[in-house]
Amino acid sequence: MATTTVDYLVSIVIVSMLLTTSILLVGQTINIALINHQDQQITLAAVDLLDNLLQNPGNPPDWGWLSIQPTGFGLKWPNSAVEMLSPFTLMRLMQTGNSAIYNNILYRNLGTNNQFNLYLREDEYVDYITASKLLSTYGNYGFKLSITPVLNISVTQIKVNPLKLKITIYGTSGPLSGALLNSTLYYINNRGTSPSIVEYTPLSKESNIDGEAEIEFPGLNSNEIIYLALVKVNLAGLSGIGYHTNAADPFIIPVVTNYSEGKVTLFSNPVIPSTIGGLLYCNLRFVIQAGKSEFNLIKISNSIEILQSGKPVNITLGTRNPGVLLISSKTSQSKSCLTAMPWGISSLGLSLIFGGNPRNQKTVVVQSRYVMIDKISYQIKLALWRLDG
Repeated sequence: MATTTVDYLVSIVIVSMLLTTSILLVGQTINIALINHQDQQITLAAVDLLDNLLQNPGNPPDWGWLSIQPTGFGLKWPNSAVEMLSPFTLMRLMQTGNSAIYNNILYRNLGTNNQFNLYLREDEYVDYITASKLLSTYGNYGFKLSITPVLNISVTQIKVNPLKLKITIYGTSGPLSGALLNSTLYYINNRGTSPSIVEYTPLSKESNIDGEAEIEFPGLNSNEIIYLALVKVNLAGLSGIGYHTNAADPFIIPVVTNYSEGKVTLFSNPVIPSTIGGLLYCNLRFVIQAGKSEFNLIKISNSIEILQSGKPVNITLGTRNPGVLLISSKTSQSKSCLTAMPWGISSLGLSLIFGGNPRNQKTVVVQSRYVMIDKISYQIKLALWRLDG
């Protein structure tokens, strides 16, 4: 009788353990199913959101060119192919650097170093919260956009006289050989009083097995000129652009005073010491990409002016084409400088990071596509996560 009782109790314990294990397994399976369902929901939301950004220009469709806040958010270049993004829309999303006040209006600079300057009014920028509300993700999802050139192009100076540049090209898998490089140099001479911009005949090379190429400019000494080198790269249907300049702090600050009309005001940089001369003579040219490898140099009206303290010069770009505004300047002491102002994110192959921070989020889904921005190949990545955990 005692043995039967013990066996009965053992059976009860075993059955209880089996039931408990089954319940735990069922609960775990349900949790996994719920998590997988939630992950799938985020993935589908990310695909839909990225498709919407790439296929929709927003409202109004040309808001990237206008001095207004959009009522609908999209990145597509109006009347273009599906995978073509607007370089001007993206320019209004770029993070800003230092600021300046002109006529009691606050402007912020897209440039973070001496390589280029572009001051836009603070209210020209579209912030993350505004974009989230227009995309109906506010309060439900967080997102982050990363837009980078497919070709990573580094340009460095390796020799002074004659000037020689080294170009290195990387893709997602490493250095790229067999790429065709076309380099054009724009420079002003340190000697004399003329701020004229000289265009050096484009030079072509092909990258080696290490993704490198060297381009020499006979007759040019980098100690005697201030220059900007633009390098266009083409490989297997991909295209990119790199640049390098030896310019120091700019003598002239370009401020976009009327974004819709492309009006730019040039004024003297207040941090430049008066010992270099009080007057500034400036010469302006606008460089656009004309094809796979060519650049066109366009003259700007009022191209030679004298800037005096408190008397800025006003110009109009007169184009909706992406490009680079070159501003050469000379002082009364024959000191020289060359300032580059990008007009559109693709003109210098600039990158963009826009949105929230996915750090410490439980599930982050990333979707990516290859796109074109003007004539430059880019990759866009969208990271998306739920805000309710």
